Amino acid sequence: MRLTARVLILAALGALAPHPGYPQPSVGIAAPQISDGAQDTLRIDLAQAYRITLGGNFNVKEADANLDRARGSQLAVSEAILPSINPVFRFTKHRDLLQNTEGQFLNVDKQSAHSSAGLLLTWRPSEIIFRRAAAGADVRAAEASSAASRRDALWETARRYVTLASAEERIEISQRQLEALTSVEEQTAARVKLGLSSDLDRLRLQEQVERQREELIRARVEREAGIGQLALAIGQSPSRPLKTRGLPDTDTSRVPYSEAVAEGLSQRSDLAAARARASSARRMQTSWSYGRLLPDFGAEVSPGFLGPTFGDSQRTFDANVFLGWTIGPGGLLDPGRLRTARSDVDLADIHVAETEARITAEVREAFAAATTVHDLEAAASRAAAAAEQVLTLTRDRDRRGLTAPYELIRATDAWLSSSRQLIQARAEAALARIRLNLVLERGEN
Repeated sequence: MRLTARVLILAALGALAPHPGYPQPSVGIAAPQISDGAQDTLRIDLAQAYRITLGGNFNVKEADANLDRARGSQLAVSEAILPSINPVFRFTKHRDLLQNTEGQFLNVDKQSAHSSAGLLLTWRPSEIIFRRAAAGADVRAAEASSAASRRDALWETARRYVTLASAEERIEISQRQLEALTSVEEQTAARVKLGLSSDLDRLRLQEQVERQREELIRARVEREAGIGQLALAIGQSPSRPLKTRGLPDTDTSRVPYSEAVAEGLSQRSDLAAARARASSARRMQTSWSYGRLLPDFGAEVSPGFLGPTFGDSQRTFDANVFLGWTIGPGGLLDPGRLRTARSDVDLADIHVAETEARITAEVREAFAAATTVHDLEAAASRAAAAAEQVLTLTRDRDRRGLTAPYELIRATDAWLSSSRQLIQARAEAALARIRLNLVLERGEN
């Protein structure tokens, strides 16, 4: 009877022993390669998710549209120097008094037909010089804003990709752990029937199995939510199944904190956009302050035909040239617009300072996280290795009859917990490194 109990216990422990396909709680738990279940499943890695995001993200599309609008505004300002052709058809009728060249007033009744095509040139130096420069700054701001939108979209994609990859990895490992624990539970129940184990051990193991089943259910729910969130981030249909290719490998190189801050302030596109908007505001202030001192110039030539009727007319030529200033609203002595322009410059400078402070804070946070998660991942790996060693030693002691089944259950529970913590640590480490690269705008990798 004693030999039979020993055989049953060894068989139960054998279900937890290492075997192919059962993930070990070691430092290098590999991301599972899940086979595609549906033909329309989109299987992507992080680089592919980035490419799809840049082509389908709604915020990126909106930023590109704003860039096209800024370029159109720049072209409209540049076109102000070009002349315009105005076809004109006139019919003139005059009645009653008319003064001749000798100063006499004549009572006349006349009509004439005038047809011409005019060429009108208007030139406002304040509009062309200063507003063209301001429009160029607006284009640079829109380009930088577009790049910033891409960075934000990539970060959102990376965050949701890592969430989905972690959920998939937890599902794969939880399924295999649940199968092993269920097998041990069945063997323990058989030992209880034979009187070789207590019912308390069976209940404790049953509780452990139920906790593992809850973990599997939560992981499946997180996977479904992660699919929808990732699909929304990359601009795909949320109803289409998605599967990742595991957690990404990221750059682990480190730079000093001061160099990271300097790199962020020199590379960040949102800071470039803020500075470009400040430059545009200063150009507009200069336009309202000094540009209005420059006169407006215009010239018009209108060759055509003039006669009593359209059928009886001869060649004629009219030319007009004017030079003047605008005084009042929209021109000189417009304090409201000057005050508004000064306020725009102040607001732009405040936004630049706020953006610099925010970037510094983001770099500090991302740098600290990327530096810390490496140690956290290493600590989680050591904890998983220690839990594995404890489980091995407990298993060995149980084979020699030196431990109770409850101790084996506790060692198994600690191993399962360390496996989950290692997956979470790996996900946090990958996400922190991606975040640092995106904060410093080192590209999409």
